[in-house]
Amino acid sequence: MSEKSITKEEIHHKIYKLRGKRVMLDKDLGDFYGELTKRINEGRKRNEKAFELLAFQVTEEELNNLKRTQGATISGKGGHLPWVYTERGAYKLSIFLTSDRAEKISDVILDAFFMVRDSIQEPHLMAQKGRELQILRSQIDAIECDLKGKDVTINNYFSPVNIFTNIT
Repeated sequence: MSEKSITKEEIHHKIYKLRGKRVMLDKDLGDFYGELTKRINEGRKRNEKAFELLAFQVTEEELNNLKRTQGATISGKGGHLPWVYTERGAYKLSIFLTSDRAEKISDVILDAFFMVRDSIQEPHLMAQKGRELQILRSQIDAIECDLKGKDVTINNYFSPVNIFTNIT
């Protein structure tokens, strides 16, 4: 990839979901870091223990699924299956890569992962808040039904209400 600056939005479109994790393909990371895919994977191999839970090789089935359902563009050479790196794996690569570009782009890659996480969580939180509001509305409706026909006056919402006035 050229020396043009890369935005987190560009990187965002190269983050896929696989095995329940958000991951990036070795080739895409190589492009963003300005390294050959071969060098990315050599770094992983040299530090295998460090990447044990942070990278994995996709299966043929996963590769086909990525292409079909998530629009991944993958050009495998010689039947080699690509490796994918989790958020932490992508960041750890930048530690092992020595180029200035890798250091600069690692923050942008992390921001893109955060952006994906935020975009996933926001609708979930909005739906949860919507359900909570729905429950509160139904509780208010139930209270209003209970009070229907009863002589109840609340003059000031901010003043304390003594509910024990009729207890002897």
